[in-house]
Amino acid sequence: MTDHIILHEFGCADSQRAAFNALARDTLLPAVMKGNGVTGVFLFETDPRVSGRGDHLLLTRLNLAGGAVDAETALAAYTARLKGLADLPDLAFEVWAPILLQGVARRSNPLPDNAAELERWIVLVETDPNPGVADDYNDWYSDHLSDALKTPDYLSASRYRMADPQPGRSEYLCIYEICTDDILRTRRIRRDFKNKELAEGNDHRPYMRHPGDEFGNMPGFWQPVLLRQKVAVENNELVD
Repeated sequence: MTDHIILHEFGCADSQRAAFNALARDTLLPAVMKGNGVTGVFLFETDPRVSGRGDHLLLTRLNLAGGAVDAETALAAYTARLKGLADLPDLAFEVWAPILLQGVARRSNPLPDNAAELERWIVLVETDPNPGVADDYNDWYSDHLSDALKTPDYLSASRYRMADPQPGRSEYLCIYEICTDDILRTRRIRRDFKNKELAEGNDHRPYMRHPGDEFGNMPGFWQPVLLRQKVAVENNELVD
């Protein structure tokens, strides 16, 4: 796949949150959107906050078809554009450096007719295959993406692989996109679906592990992370 994403996590003080969101809407996202191959830029806010993770996630989508620019060049251009924003260091600090990931697979449902009236959310889940079962892991995930999209309000399920694995992070990331007017209801329904899948023998545990599993438990900041979309630029249109 030629699709890539860049994930970049920031933190900011509560007193600076409104100013940071305004900077993102008016300056940060439009600047990143000018990069070659950039098809969309999204700012998400963790809700609730997760210790060890950024309060905000900047997600940049890239389509590198045609070879006009390669992934590493796109990442370098992204970093350079952020360095050019003089006000950014005064409002936010980097929690995790930008991470480049390449698309592996994607499944999606149609956008609901009332999408403009609903909130957008994403769930991030990082995993690695257990030793010796990488093929089984990928086969399970291929089926799981379709199973996840049976959940009401789930728009898409996308898998990515880290282009340059970094210490402390998983090789694979799955992003679930949600469109709902009640995220707590949607998450309860998803939990019930997962419990049903486990009862039917659809168990992921033989195939995968999460960061920290080798220590006997998963640190809180590697639990699945829920984020709410604050502002986005997609198809050169601002969505606020």
